[in-house]
Amino acid sequence: MTDQVPDWLRPSVDRSARIDGRPLQFLDRIDLAQRRFVPAAFVVAVVRKYLHDRGGQMAALVSYFSFFSVFPLLLVATAVLGFVLDGDPELQQRIVDSAFTDIPIVGMQIRHDIGSLTGSAVAVVTGLVIAVWGGLRVVDTTQIAFHDVWDVPREERPWFLHRRLRGVRLLGVIGLFIAGSAITSPVAAVLVELPFVGSVLILVASLVVTVAVFLLGFRLLSPRSARWRDLVAGSVVAGVGWLVLRTIGERYLSQVIVSASVTYRDFAGVIGLLTFFWLVGQLVIVSAEVNVVHARRLWPRSLRDGHLPPAEGDLRVASLRQN
Repeated sequence: MTDQVPDWLRPSVDRSARIDGRPLQFLDRIDLAQRRFVPAAFVVAVVRKYLHDRGGQMAALVSYFSFFSVFPLLLVATAVLGFVLDGDPELQQRIVDSAFTDIPIVGMQIRHDIGSLTGSAVAVVTGLVIAVWGGLRVVDTTQIAFHDVWDVPREERPWFLHRRLRGVRLLGVIGLFIAGSAITSPVAAVLVELPFVGSVLILVASLVVTVAVFLLGFRLLSPRSARWRDLVAGSVVAGVGWLVLRTIGERYLSQVIVSASVTYRDFAGVIGLLTFFWLVGQLVIVSAEVNVVHARRLWPRSLRDGHLPPAEGDLRVASLRQN
């Protein structure tokens, strides 16, 4: 009967009620229980590594640079559309509506003010240089955070120019994601007219595309030793989390900002945007931690050090830190 139990449900620690001759405390029993249940043990391992790596501080830096760079990047993208599609404002508006829906609040402002943006070669080139510089700062900060998450030694990290070239490639991936959203928008418009099936197909397609973009982005940000299959778990977490955050942002936009007064609308917009980027930064770092824990099998971990014998994940973490 025991052989029929899958490995991921088998206990990894002793189930005895006493450790070293002393009775178990309540928290010790919880610790033993989470070690035996793999989903809970995995979550505990991710949280413990996130706290050890100071993931909150890394996510705050990513959010900070994202806040100051995303609007110029979207503005330049809109200006480029104004320059290229100067004779077709209807197509320009349709592409902007479909491409910028993933960015709550800022996307709405750009879509509403698109008529005031004109295509100027000087403005596009100047704005593009500034916006790309800001975008590279976001990517560079994220690369440094990923190196810390993966415990890459300082001497093995890519040098300045290599990081910049990788950052340009990552910005290209983000651009492809926006372009893909614009290209697939007519198909989505047709599917949305269908009852339940259309909504499910749109959701599945959005999830697949989002997970693929995160997978490619994580491949560019992670060290070469990380394999593609090591990055799938975190990409799925990031893709699902992104869709959830986007849905929450749309609800916040429609129910709070649109119906608010002019003064409160500006305040709520800034707060909402800061919160959105903070949550996105947290999501990216947590997803990276998921990849590391999954790739190096850093679970189960103890809830508290020194109260129970170390779990298997604790021993692996200690071995990695010694190396």
